[in-house]
Amino acid sequence: MDNASIAGEYDSPQLGFCGLGRMGGAIAERLRGAGYRLRAYDLSAEVRAEFEQAGYEVAGSVAEAAGGADTVFLCLPNAAAVLEAVEGDGGLLQSDPPPRLCVDLTSSDPETSRVLAGRLAPLGIAFVDAPVSGGVAGARAGSLTVMAGGDESAVEEVRTLAESFAAWVFRAGPSGSGDAAKAINNALSAASLALTAECLRLGAERGHSAAEVVEAVNAGAGRSQNSEVKFPEQIVPRRFAAGFSMALMAKDVATAALMAERLGYDAPLTQQMHRLWNEAAEARGPQADFTEIALYLEEGNGERFLRAPRAHGPHHAGEPRHARDDHPPPAAAPDLSGLVASLETSLRSFTTEVLGLARAAGLELERLLAIVNSGSGRNEFTRRLADSVRPDRADG
Repeated sequence: MDNASIAGEYDSPQLGFCGLGRMGGAIAERLRGAGYRLRAYDLSAEVRAEFEQAGYEVAGSVAEAAGGADTVFLCLPNAAAVLEAVEGDGGLLQSDPPPRLCVDLTSSDPETSRVLAGRLAPLGIAFVDAPVSGGVAGARAGSLTVMAGGDESAVEEVRTLAESFAAWVFRAGPSGSGDAAKAINNALSAASLALTAECLRLGAERGHSAAEVVEAVNAGAGRSQNSEVKFPEQIVPRRFAAGFSMALMAKDVATAALMAERLGYDAPLTQQMHRLWNEAAEARGPQADFTEIALYLEEGNGERFLRAPRAHGPHHAGEPRHARDDHPPPAAAPDLSGLVASLETSLRSFTTEVLGLARAAGLELERLLAIVNSGSGRNEFTRRLADSVRPDRADG
């Protein structure tokens, strides 16, 4: 469908857009390019001035951006910023008249989204948590994946609006489900990235080149979106410029860990991955590209998930390590196949744990796998499971 026919210059609905960072600014530009009338706002006066100079109608507050708009988008750093944008001084609750629909593109917290949906519904404002995957490059290309939580009719409205910036819009379930699905997807992505990076480090210790290890990983069950895309494009050539920050990945893994705590779900591997990414973000800096996890591990930092097979038998992945493994590598270098097998076992263990968390959180597994396998969380185990899973059920 041609975007111009969706949103003509004179009959398109008025939209508010709050949060003009790298991702938000790219999405706002796609919406404006599709012909939507946009009133934009950002906390930063400098950013507001830049967008005003670029020809945008700029508001002085969230309330001003949302007032009189049919729909308001939020694209903010975290759940606390979303709460402030809705309930704070000059926030959405003070807009007059208020919008019919609030679409939160933030990678937020499922509980926060459920609370806001319940608070806004009596005021006649539908709330959809709709975090996105695909990075700033995907936003600029209009190829993002949207994971939406909310009423079906509201999600359908989001689907129409998102045609200008997304290739896929999935309804993950009721309010909070979009944020939960995003946390699960990014926890899986964080795991495959870190485990494969550790495999590269162990391989290098034993004389294998990075390209050789990646080729071996992609030939087996350890392959993932990261091993197929991020490693050959960013990590092996030492670019480290995928466009997603270390701090944001750490935040998303933290959301998954918090989900497990709230549900009383035992997730030791997720908690361990949470610690690893927090430590890496502190060491490399919050704005470091998330692919720099490979550099962090390459330098000998972080807890170990993998253990190269030794003469007395392989390490059993899935056994949590509560302290760093400071043992030197074995004198006899194992072959690469044994190392890759350790990666595969660890990735399968992590995937099993995280998908169990998703079920405990009430996510429908069939829908979730469709989301994960279209984005950065996919791995060989999620792909195989999608071929055999029935709704709300997974074996193994």
